[in-house]
Amino acid sequence: MLDDSIYDDEGARQMLKILTDPEESPERRARAAVKLGPGLQSVDERMGWQDPTVYFSEKVFEEIDSTFRSMYFDASTPELVRRRILEAAVRCPRDWHEGAIRAAWQSDDLDWRATALFSMGHIPGFEEDILTTLQRDDLPEDLLREAVRAAGFRGLGEAEPTVRRVALDDDVDTSIRLDAMEALIWCHGDESEAALRQLIKHSDDRIADTAQWALGEIQMFNSLPDDLTDFDPESFF
Repeated sequence: MLDDSIYDDEGARQMLKILTDPEESPERRARAAVKLGPGLQSVDERMGWQDPTVYFSEKVFEEIDSTFRSMYFDASTPELVRRRILEAAVRCPRDWHEGAIRAAWQSDDLDWRATALFSMGHIPGFEEDILTTLQRDDLPEDLLREAVRAAGFRGLGEAEPTVRRVALDDDVDTSIRLDAMEALIWCHGDESEAALRQLIKHSDDRIADTAQWALGEIQMFNSLPDDLTDFDPESFF
């Protein structure tokens, strides 16, 4: 079950059992937390317990939320587990997440700062932090990756020039460039399509194929009536 995201109450309780078991390895406990994230997102998007597209019952949702919160603020919880708990929990925003993200962002630890940036992509109110981070020239790759993704999650049009430059830069790691192309779908501007058309001719098939796909998504998005374009890009990631 750790190989798949969890969308049912029974599976969720099994993940919670692994997560809370101190005899399990931190890596396995962390994976259990992550697997609950997509199911939590369905709750956040609908928040109606009679809606059949909400995967967890209200009781199990409260169990997950309570467990995540108590374990996150428990200093004895391994740091990897705490980071993955926050990354999963923000898929359904709660009142404790903003403070947790700000504390993580203030850390000197690169992993915690990456977790904070990932989380900023799912919680409104951190747009300026994301934009400021993207403007840094000395940004480590892990932070650049998460900042680019966060800009896409939040649909930050102001970030488009930087995200586009990342996508076009042959000196940037290929996986980050692919993330940048995907982010352009949601934060695209007037020059995004031209950049993607340029990348379609790239010698690396991964870059060319992703550029072709991203360009098609932007063109499809632009063809929609205005009343159908007002949605949250996060739900598509």
